[in-house]
Amino acid sequence: MASLEPQRSQSRGNERRIRTSDLMSFRMNLDPFAIATDVECQGVLETVQLWGLVRDQGGLGASMNADTLSQGQKQLFSLARVVLRKRVHMHQLPASAGDVCVASVRPVACIDDIELQATSKTLQGSHHGGLLILDEFSSSVDTETEQETQQIIWKEFEDYTILMISHRLDMVMKFDRVVILDSGKVVEHGVPRELVEKEGSWFKCLWTVGGEH
Repeated sequence: MASLEPQRSQSRGNERRIRTSDLMSFRMNLDPFAIATDVECQGVLETVQLWGLVRDQGGLGASMNADTLSQGQKQLFSLARVVLRKRVHMHQLPASAGDVCVASVRPVACIDDIELQATSKTLQGSHHGGLLILDEFSSSVDTETEQETQQIIWKEFEDYTILMISHRLDMVMKFDRVVILDSGKVVEHGVPRELVEKEGSWFKCLWTVGGEH
């Protein structure tokens, strides 16, 4: 009997989590700390082209069921959280401060059941918009969604320093610098468009094998 108890406890926990998740609204998932207005939330969803979907399901206050969203929509929703955080902090932070945004490939599901996808903090003395960190952000989406994501990122974070971890090279080509790692060690770094023309370079090899021309 003792060996069965942990299983019962885990089952009850799962049941509780499912019930709680069912009650989470689009707004709670988008803005878990309630730092933005409804107008700001709607504006961000319009930017990532998800407002129509949210509106049709009842608006910001409607329950959010991640199972009804495609992988691309989940990723765009995750991006919306980062953009919202950035827009709100533009009004709250002093002019000399910057913002740090972290975007992970794991999409938003429900707030009690996920790891927070966007975090921010002040960079005192920074003279640029801030730092955006993208961790395999487009690795599991289709080409159309990836292109939409890129356009939003370039527009919304044009004054940010962007650090991206990626295996998809078409987006890497737009960056100022690229660092190639092999077994955890830096084997090459430089300007992408220069390295892709350099015979024998690691980046040229990767581009030849899997790059999009």
